[in-house]
Amino acid sequence: MPSTNGFLPRSLQPWSHQNSEEESLTSILGRIYEERGHFRNITEDSLKAEIASQDDGGADAVSEEEDEEVQAISDNNNQPEKLQAARREMIAHVASAQNEALMALDFVSLLLSRDLPRQAELTMSPFLKQQVKSGTLGMDMWQNIQPDKEREKKEDLLAKGWKMQSLQQSADSLLDAASRLETNVRKETEYWHQVLSVSDRGWSVCRMPREKHNLGVRYGFSEATGEFGHRGLAALRADSEGHVVLDRGLGNNPKAIRVRIQQGAETISVSHVASFEEDTEYTIEARIRHARDSLYEEELFHEITRESRSLLPYGISIDGNTIRLPTTLMTADITRTLDTRHILIDLVPLASTSDIVTDEPNTLAQAIALSFRLLLSHTHRQRLQQRSQVPSPLSLNKPDPPFAQILRPILAILNHDTAISHLTRHIARTQSLLSAASISCDVSNATWSLDLFNGANSVHDLMEKLTSPLHSSATLSLEPPDQAPTTDIRVSIDTTIAEPLFGSRFTVSRAGDAAGIEFERIAECMEHVNFVIAGCLAHMVTNGDDDWGADVKEAAVVPSDAFESSRPGKIRIVIEDGRHSDDDTMPGSLAVIRGDERSAWTQETKQKDQEDFWHAMATWKRPTLDA
Repeated sequence: MPSTNGFLPRSLQPWSHQNSEEESLTSILGRIYEERGHFRNITEDSLKAEIASQDDGGADAVSEEEDEEVQAISDNNNQPEKLQAARREMIAHVASAQNEALMALDFVSLLLSRDLPRQAELTMSPFLKQQVKSGTLGMDMWQNIQPDKEREKKEDLLAKGWKMQSLQQSADSLLDAASRLETNVRKETEYWHQVLSVSDRGWSVCRMPREKHNLGVRYGFSEATGEFGHRGLAALRADSEGHVVLDRGLGNNPKAIRVRIQQGAETISVSHVASFEEDTEYTIEARIRHARDSLYEEELFHEITRESRSLLPYGISIDGNTIRLPTTLMTADITRTLDTRHILIDLVPLASTSDIVTDEPNTLAQAIALSFRLLLSHTHRQRLQQRSQVPSPLSLNKPDPPFAQILRPILAILNHDTAISHLTRHIARTQSLLSAASISCDVSNATWSLDLFNGANSVHDLMEKLTSPLHSSATLSLEPPDQAPTTDIRVSIDTTIAEPLFGSRFTVSRAGDAAGIEFERIAECMEHVNFVIAGCLAHMVTNGDDDWGADVKEAAVVPSDAFESSRPGKIRIVIEDGRHSDDDTMPGSLAVIRGDERSAWTQETKQKDQEDFWHAMATWKRPTLDA
């Protein structure tokens, strides 16, 4: 910046060309101070040594002076450029100093704005007024406090005490963390030990679907339908001690299927249901096992209930939580004694069950209960095989899931066994009648028992035998008195609760017949068996007799056209069964009827002087003389 007197500042003025002798003493002293330092460091000895060194290096000094003159000439030539550079540098320093001064002014003005806001705002820059509010900074004056040694000593002791307390707290925290870590390790060790124990027992351990940080055990069955498929997974959570705990109530109140056979108002057979108190295990594996068994039993009862609703026409009824099955499907053909026998199925909690003790062994009820469980497992395998096959094409009409085949095989077995029992009783009654009339016969009764399943080599073979149609046959062989060939009468029984039978079918055939006659009711079958036996007896009586012939369709002995003596009437052979009476103990009778004449044989009314059937028929076939 130009000075007020019109001349440049001294620092920018060119060098002076006046004689150095005319310089003032002050300038000379300043130069000496700049070159040699303070005068106290200048001594006579140092000056003499310097003069001596100048004398020795005179020549060098001359050359140096020449070099300095050359350098001075060169510097005088470059003097304008150096002046411009020095000017620019000086202006930059001046601007920086001005900026620092203005910032210091703004700082002081902002500091004073708290006490003197009006005067301070006059010296504040516009930028500071926009960015910072007045009165933001403030100052206060503190009186200098004299140092207090005792207080400083106490503060040092207090600082050491706080430091020691902090170190002690840190040590306690580390010890607590170590103890907590040890406890957590012990809990984790106990938890994983029990989880591995569950896994080693064969249970499937997996991650919970909606709880990714928790493990679960799958105790259900993959082919279970509905809610039973979702209930087969339980979380394995850890308690405060690290022990594995299941969901509340899981496995604590298990249930089981109970099968009872009731005759009238008396229970004669009960399947074994283990009491919950018998199991002394309270481990996690025991609870999982109880939960698995209970879930299986609940699903079994659910499937039986669903299937029973479709079998109501077969006499099945549902009374509350009890399913009632008849022991036979032929309710119109059975006696009163068998009509009062039923099978009761219910689901009971193990904690409140007590087995009913009877004199009769519980073999049948236990066999039915085990068959139910095997059939449900067979249903699971069938669903797995069906799911493994190629699915059917997509359709809007989804088919309803089929019912499990659990009750149908049991009903078929019960019906088949009842049919065999009735047929055996009827053949035995008929055999006794024939024996009373001195008619020799050999009987091969129809047999069926659970021992037929002993030949199964696998569970698949066992289920195939259990669900296949049942077949049994009985044979009655009549032996004539004249050593003629015997006549065989065969009765076959086929039973299934599926297409095309839906019950029992009886087929009666004679030896040599290509096909027999089929019946769906046991009463009709028994009547036809009696009729066939009567026809066979008529054929035996007329065998080799030219005067008499056999009318098999009417079970009668009729005279031939060549027999002209007295023209006797036809002789009918009738077997009357006593099962239609109120007293089932009556065996019936074997009667020979011609007109109003009648001759009968019964086991109870047989007399010692009564002739047998063969002699009576020989007497009846003789010609009768008219009066």
